[in-house]
Amino acid sequence: AGETKHSNMPRPTVKLNQLSHFEDFSAQLYCAGASEQLCRVNGAPVASGVCHWRLPAGASVTVDDINTAAGKLRMPSDRWDPRIDGIPGEFRKYGPLAASECVRGRRLLIAGDSTTRDTFYELLAVAGHPISLNYPTNPREYWGVHDFEPRKLPTGASDALGVCTGNYDKKLTCLRDVRWGSRNETSVLFHFLTRSNSTWELDLFSQHVGDQPLDAAFVQCPMYEWMKPDAYNYSLSRHERGKVLGPWEVGPLHFEGIGRSCREYIEHVVWRKWPRTKVFLLGMTPLPAWTREHGTLQARKQIAEGN
Repeated sequence: AGETKHSNMPRPTVKLNQLSHFEDFSAQLYCAGASEQLCRVNGAPVASGVCHWRLPAGASVTVDDINTAAGKLRMPSDRWDPRIDGIPGEFRKYGPLAASECVRGRRLLIAGDSTTRDTFYELLAVAGHPISLNYPTNPREYWGVHDFEPRKLPTGASDALGVCTGNYDKKLTCLRDVRWGSRNETSVLFHFLTRSNSTWELDLFSQHVGDQPLDAAFVQCPMYEWMKPDAYNYSLSRHERGKVLGPWEVGPLHFEGIGRSCREYIEHVVWRKWPRTKVFLLGMTPLPAWTREHGTLQARKQIAEGN
């Protein structure tokens, strides 16, 4: 693995919350993975399970509604609308034109695993330039004038530019640089991170961003190949890819290594060239149920401390 000298940037403050009330990984993502949300509505904290999602008939979605197999199947038909909660003015409504203007002329980097790849796709759709397969390219066809968000995007390992995944052992990754504007002045880049600090990855990612400054970078520390070494080895069966390291193979140094490698990526790819570029560490992907035997809460703390 390649090594970079650590900067004197302050380490993040680690705050441990209670375990999520949501029992499934997809349910945590659906509701932002929040047991106790840090945002405020009318000055009051947003309680666990208040996600501003609505059932097709209009009733509020509760934790019990999504902790079931039927709830997971229903999720795509739910809609997000905070206005029904009686808090108009708290959420600024963006349409594709306003969103596109927000990022116009900027150069943004998004880096992470498959979950963050979907965030990258969503940002492109919000900005009016989607690259998802089997999805309209005209915002008028996928974003209603009264909706707070675009129509649901398809998920998968491929987009209009090809396959977008990674494999650490095979030295495979996915790079994207989607540009638009009369002079291609707006650019959104994506890096698919597996472990993120090996020499081949750091050199490749650094070369990809080039010499043009970044306005901001959004990074999610990769986790899956640290826990599931064959997670993205699609030459194996789904069962083989899903094999998890045993608790005896995982310890504090393992978790700290996840955070440390993420920091090395940020320093090597972003701060080494542009030390003043703002980096936003995307809230760690909610750890799925199969990590609980490794100590979910303590694992989060150790990963953050390693970063």
